[in-house]
Order: sequence, then structure tokens, then C-alpha cells
Amino acid sequence: MNFFKNMSGEKYIFLELIFWSMFPIFSILTFSSIHPLYSAAFSTFLASVFFAIVITIKKKWNELLKKDIWKELIIATIIIGIFFYSMTFIGLNMSTAGNMGIIFLMEVFFGFFFLGFLGKEKITLNGTIGAIIMVIGALIIFLPDVSKFGLGDLLLLIAISVTPLGNFYQKKIMKKISSSTLMFVRSFISSIFIFLFALFFSKPPTYSQILSSLFFLIPNGILFMGFSKVLWLEGIHRIPITKAISIGTITPMFTLFFSFLILGEIPSLWQIIGLFPMILGAHLVLKTSKQNKGDVVE
Repeated sequence: MNFFKNMSGEKYIFLELIFWSMFPIFSILTFSSIHPLYSAAFSTFLASVFFAIVITIKKKWNELLKKDIWKELIIATIIIGIFFYSMTFIGLNMSTAGNMGIIFLMEVFFGFFFLGFLGKEKITLNGTIGAIIMVIGALIIFLPDVSKFGLGDLLLLIAISVTPLGNFYQKKIMKKISSSTLMFVRSFISSIFIFLFALFFSKPPTYSQILSSLFFLIPNGILFMGFSKVLWLEGIHRIPITKAISIGTITPMFTLFFSFLILGEIPSLWQIIGLFPMILGAHLVLKTSKQNKGDVVE
């Protein structure tokens, strides 16, 4: 029985990582028609529509009446919904889908030290070695041609560095409300603020521009920022979260593969070589997390 339970969870996570691996690719495809921040705003709004349908089906609207959720919910929304996605879309416009996939592996690195700083996880030798190996992998990728590590890559690195703090607040909120309600509020509020933020940088897109990008915006918002999150949450209900994150470390491989097929981005030799120590290091860090039985950032 446990065997089938684990297999079911693995299938959920594997399907989720395939969807999420295409997120940077479809985001880039929208940039030819609209500004990255408008792409972020429309994508997050479509995600909020998806989660509104979910909480309607689950009859969870009454959770919004809980007064004790809003402080932490607003903080999580600012960190993940507004800051993270704004930086991600702007950075992605100046980087590549492959680079984003690789850089986002560093979430494991930042999460390890953030949890250690909070005292929720011991900074062990194995974990430290894993973190160092991840850094070495990143250096292998970018040092041979450091000029290719541009502002976009830096913004992506900054974006992923704040996710452990955002997830820390999200975990506290999820003890009080469902994940679907959290995602709805986060997505809806974020879409409004990102849209207002976008107005300072670019005039609003025309109807024809929005229409021409809908083919990519709809799957980006509904599938990659909406449905894939449901798959992730269903997966971690069935298998340990450390195992789910370990499976997720192969996401950059799919991103590199799909970006080659769809965008024609040819992965460099250094990207391929450096990716393996980053995945190995991530597994060492995650193994430490499992042994310590601390909270693991998703």
C-alpha cells in the first residue's frame, strides 16, 4: 500500500516539474508582445482565477474572514507574489530560460542557510559540503565566460534568494487556511500591484498585443502558475517533502531541453557540466534536511 502511495506522489511531482520547467519558456514568448511586468501581472491574475475556481469548488471562501491570517498573508504576498515574480519576469527578459532553471536550483542553497539561521535546521558538515558543491557548480557554469552573467541573471539570483523567507510565512499561514485560499489571495493582490508597478515603466499593452500573447499567457497563468502548484501540493501530501524537492532538482534539465526545442537555445558545455555538481550538492543538502527532520522550504 505504501509503495503505491509513494509512486502516486512521485507521479504528481514529476508531472509538476515538467509543467514548471516550461514556465520560463512561455514567459519569454510573451515578451515579444508585452512588457515583462504586464506578462507577470496577467499571468498571476489568470492564476488567481484558477484558484478562485478551486476554492469555490472546495467551499473555502469563508477562510478569508479569519482576521489572524492577514498580517502574515500580506508579508508573504509582498515577498513571493510581488517581489519574487516581478524580479523573475524582469530578470528573465535579460537572461535565458536555461540560466533561470539553473539559477533557481540555488533555492535549496539559500533555504539551507536560512533555516540554519533560524535554528530550525543544524548547519551540518554534509550540508555545508553540499552547499559548497552547489557554488562550485554555479562557478563552473558562469566563470568561463563571466561576461554572460548579466544583470538579468543577478536579478534572478536575488529573486530566488528571498523565497525561503516568503515560504517561512506561507507555511505559518497554511496552518490556518488552505493552500488554495493562500494562492488565490497572493495571486490576486500581486496581479494588481504588479500591474500598477508596470505602468511606471511602460504604457499599457493594446488589445491586439494582449490578444496575440494570450496563447502563451493562458498556459503560463493557468497551468504553470496555477495547476502545477496543485500538483506539487498533492504530491507532498503523499511523499516526504525532501523527496519531492530531490525529484525537483532535475527540473533544469527539462528546462534546458524544452528551451532548445522551443526557443532554439543551445545549452553550453559549461551549463551541462556545472549542472551535475549543483544537483549533487542539492541532494546532500536535502539529505541533511531529512536527517534533521526540520522544516524544509518548498
